[in-house]
Amino acid sequence: MLDGVTAAMVWRRPRDTDWAAGDTLLHLCRTMRVYRLLIQISWPVLFPVAWLLRKRPFERDIVDIFAQYEAAGVRMRATPLLVPRRPDRLPALHELREQLEAETKKMENTLGGIAEGVVGHFRLFDPGVGSPNLVQRVQLLAFHERHHFKIIERLLTEGSAKFS
Repeated sequence: MLDGVTAAMVWRRPRDTDWAAGDTLLHLCRTMRVYRLLIQISWPVLFPVAWLLRKRPFERDIVDIFAQYEAAGVRMRATPLLVPRRPDRLPALHELREQLEAETKKMENTLGGIAEGVVGHFRLFDPGVGSPNLVQRVQLLAFHERHHFKIIERLLTEGSAKFS
């Protein structure tokens, strides 16, 4: 699908108020980075509680709120912290992909090796979803990416029609 995708297609905004595919990929990178940093900053304070609770059962699944909003036809708004900021030089699609893959790898490294019982009781508050544990947070990040990848696919498909 990415064959023939030009920089103009990646950075074209359907309307002034909409994000381009490139903006959306920057948003995904930013989201991954912000949550990873929140985990790292919160770790010294929340780890002892999670460690004490590690042998207790915990919730493993969470509802895909992105699919629910999409099914209801409701547009979600990103919190200001997660709104992408366009750089002066607009990266190419492969650079955006590399950035997202690097952020994902950093998140994997942050969470790798932590006992499941600990991540199951390590909770971070999020005004949009409450206080999911890290197992649920990873699911939410996957749902979030899937939601945005659908949007990106639509933008690039529409963009290729306009540019042909």
